Amino acid sequence: MRFRLKNEIAYIAIIGLCAALVLEYATDLQHPALYVLLVVLGTIILKLSLSRQQIFAYKESLIEKLSLNLDLNRSLHKLLLNDSKTAIEVVNKYGVVVNWNDKAAEMTGYIKPLNQNHVDLFSQEHQTGQNKILETLATGIEYLDQEITLSINARDSIIALINTYTLKDKRGRIRGALAVYRDITVKKQMERQAQQADKFLALGQMAAGLAHEIRNPLTTVKGFLQLTMPTNPRHREYYTLMLDEVNRTNKLVSEFILLANPSAPSFVPTDLYALVEEVFVALEQPSEQKNIRLINRSANLPPIGLDVEQFKYLFLNLCMNSLDATPTNGTIGIAAEARDFQVHITVWDTGCGIPLDIIDRVFDPFFTTKDSSTGLGLSICYHIVQSHSGTITLESTPHYGTTIHITIPLQASWSDPKHL
Repeated sequence: MRFRLKNEIAYIAIIGLCAALVLEYATDLQHPALYVLLVVLGTIILKLSLSRQQIFAYKESLIEKLSLNLDLNRSLHKLLLNDSKTAIEVVNKYGVVVNWNDKAAEMTGYIKPLNQNHVDLFSQEHQTGQNKILETLATGIEYLDQEITLSINARDSIIALINTYTLKDKRGRIRGALAVYRDITVKKQMERQAQQADKFLALGQMAAGLAHEIRNPLTTVKGFLQLTMPTNPRHREYYTLMLDEVNRTNKLVSEFILLANPSAPSFVPTDLYALVEEVFVALEQPSEQKNIRLINRSANLPPIGLDVEQFKYLFLNLCMNSLDATPTNGTIGIAAEARDFQVHITVWDTGCGIPLDIIDRVFDPFFTTKDSSTGLGLSICYHIVQSHSGTITLESTPHYGTTIHITIPLQASWSDPKHL
């Protein structure tokens, strides 16, 4: 290109010289020098014309090659992003999403949220690290393997590890940020289940040696209290108080034994709607006192193989917890539906919710926030669902309510061959 440019400058200089000579001899049209100059001038003009055509052709060829390379780079960029097994998000300096790969769409449910602000994608009610990419954009601090919780509207929260990186221009100014997410929700759930199993094992070993030794003297104490009940009203009040405490301790021991040495479930074909109605009958009086509405949305299901007494205990325990947490004029509901060869049961309330800092501990034995509770009810519920080859999870929003999700196999498990 430089050589051709120098040639053109030389040609232009020669043209200028020829033009000057033509003006010099313009009065003598028959002069031989004028003829030679005109021939030279025409030749140079022809060469310049051809040179420009070559330059234009070279320019078009170069543009075509650059365009092809750009398309290839875009295709490669898209392929690398979408082939990644991690979710990738890129935002510009305003926090607007400019790149969002297929894994991010699969993980969050947002197909192509381009040109949307990052904060609009996630619920901002609970700040659980989901805005790390914006922190990197604002401060330049990059994060590595930070555990966060992505709160997505109308979906279960996602636990993820995040890496963030700044995107800078040639002058070192931050022009955007990139985040890489790895979904570890299933891994965390498995860790919790393993921890629960270890706790139940330790509890069972301890219960085996203590529970019966405690129950036997309790029975003796209760019998003598009843036998020696005084007639004096004041003394009788003291005896009644002692009996109540003995009964409470006996209930604790019974739950302890049930948790440590649970009986195998006796599966029978069960109408879930009728079972829920039976539970709601037992809850009529306490729910009416607080004007709490009970909703049963578990109709139109096939018979389900489960242990009736165990699930009655489960529903009663969950609903009693909801009654304690739900203010006047609230709602408690049980819903169920069959899909994907499973029964999905939901127990929800419009109560005060559970603080996020203790939500992972609610199924732990003896963990409770109530003064009069044993802290074993939810642990027993957890074990009941496990004994039915199911899963139980809990989500809660403070001041809005709690929802418990239970999943058990739809396939009948009772022994009668006609139901198999």
